[in-house]
Amino acid sequence: MDNRRSERVATDLPAQIFRRGLPVAVGRIKFCSRHGLFIETDYQNVGPNDQLDLTVILRRNAGEMPKRYKLGTLVVRKAKKGHGLALETLADNDAFELRQLVQCASANSRRSTQGMTWAYRS
Repeated sequence: MDNRRSERVATDLPAQIFRRGLPVAVGRIKFCSRHGLFIETDYQNVGPNDQLDLTVILRRNAGEMPKRYKLGTLVVRKAKKGHGLALETLADNDAFELRQLVQCASANSRRSTQGMTWAYRS
């Protein structure tokens, strides 16, 4: 039985992972929803309820300026290939940022051949 509170969207977004303000790893966001995400990464030095911050830089089209999204998260599930993360708080800004990511990812999956690109820079 799936008890999700919101739709889960398949993605493949590159992200930089920060712990205590320092960059510790990179990963790929594989699924996201309005309440959290799953990030695939080799970084395993975390446990339940650890705080991680993510930065994702997206550019919809080659001519547009990239937009930086910063998300504060908590580890809710640890797996060999990555981590299930929930928003640390449901502050308006974090919820808005994640909603924007979900909308961009959803649009990309529906229009994958219409020129939408994802840009990542550290």
